[in-house]
Amino acid sequence: NTDSFIKNTPHFIEKLTTINIDSTDLLVSFDVVSLFTNVPVDKTLSIVRNKLENDNTVKDRTKLNVSALMELLTLCIKTTYFQLENDFYQQDFGVAMGSSLSPIMSNTFMEHFEETYVKSYINKPKIWWRYVDDIFSIWPHGQDNLADFLNFLNNIEPTIKFTLELEENNKLPFLDVMISKNTEINSNFQTNVYRKKTNTNRYLNFNSNHHLSIKKGVIKKKDHIKNILKENAYPVNLVDKTFLQIENTSHNNQQRQNPYLKKIKRLGNNFNIRTAFKTNNTLRSILTHTKPINKEQNEKNCIYQIPCQCGKHYIGETSRPLDVRIKEHKNYVRNYQVDRSNLAQHVWDNHHQINWKEASIIQKEQNFGKRKLKESACIQLNGDNYCSSAETLSLNRTWLPLLKKDVNNKKLKIL
Repeated sequence: NTDSFIKNTPHFIEKLTTINIDSTDLLVSFDVVSLFTNVPVDKTLSIVRNKLENDNTVKDRTKLNVSALMELLTLCIKTTYFQLENDFYQQDFGVAMGSSLSPIMSNTFMEHFEETYVKSYINKPKIWWRYVDDIFSIWPHGQDNLADFLNFLNNIEPTIKFTLELEENNKLPFLDVMISKNTEINSNFQTNVYRKKTNTNRYLNFNSNHHLSIKKGVIKKKDHIKNILKENAYPVNLVDKTFLQIENTSHNNQQRQNPYLKKIKRLGNNFNIRTAFKTNNTLRSILTHTKPINKEQNEKNCIYQIPCQCGKHYIGETSRPLDVRIKEHKNYVRNYQVDRSNLAQHVWDNHHQINWKEASIIQKEQNFGKRKLKESACIQLNGDNYCSSAETLSLNRTWLPLLKKDVNNKKLKIL
């Protein structure tokens, strides 16, 4: 609800038609350097609180008071951590990239910045429109004063810095629009599609295994895109026919998502079922893993321990990957299957919390018989302090003095 707000490219072009420009006006774009990670969080939270306290409609929209809302917002904004390999890191400044709250916080701060500083500057811009961190401006005060204005902006907030791009040959790119000043005809501006120099004109190749409707969806921009499509092996007749068929239609068909199979869509059409195709396994999903893998919990054929908050441990053995076995234990606890797990019985009897992430391998053993003996030895060596597997071999205590008692250093031997 501010004068500077730009929703998207069509909104920007629509706003352009409402303004007049003089021949001496300069087209300028500003960019806030790394806005999200440089937003002063405490100051922005204070701005939000002030807005809420002066908003008479808050009580009609929620039962929470302003203090409760601010407590929740602060919790969401300041608990920004991430994992890299086995270490956790806390973001100590700015708002997190990818958080749904980050654009709101950033816009709130920038709106305050604009109202407080930009509008009060002695030589303020004729136009100042912003899309997140990109600003389009019309500057009527000459290039020398523009440098002073940029210096003013960059000395307000220590972390908020602006860069500037000035028009060249009466043209300026902004978002995906090339804006041209036009003093020879009635309209003040001409606009055209702007493509960055890094644009490679690569689209989905027609030989790719995608449904024809997806390939038709690629076809949008007429003359320019037609040439690009031909370079990517799209048949000329198909391109021309698709342009002729573009129209807005509504469908009341049933919808279904499936992996792409060539004949499925035609069969669905016979039963008034609209089929949408989705991708399951891709090279990206197979080759990239954003979360670190706990290699120890992928190990098989081991004796393991799972600690509880009370200091006791569950000791068991498994021939399968440890993480698979841990998931089973979690299900037993969640579903109150105390008859299937002593660990679940311990949790429900004592209302304790299990430290699942601290589960670890005591020893590895391929041989099933030896593994069961080692499991029994580990349980008995640790006495009554451990809740343990019910299905374990009974080991004669006569042998215990012969076993290494330091189980955790993995020197336990079965003689």
